[in-house]
Amino acid sequence: MPDVPPEPIHVPGGSHWPAFTAAGLGIMAVGALLHTLWVVLVGVVVLVVGIYSWAFEPFEV
Repeated sequence: MPDVPPEPIHVPGGSHWPAFTAAGLGIMAVGALLHTLWVVLVGVVVLVVGIYSWAFEPFEV
């Protein structure tokens, strides 16, 4: 059997959107712990923007 080199592994490029999304979740948690509705709502907005932007990020080969 001939030695065939393995195919390279495809790894997607780096993105800052996962960290942005996690920050939104953290802001929501802090708002919930402090019983502050406006902080929770800010966290929801950050979370939704992060998920949307992460989902529609252009695919780079």
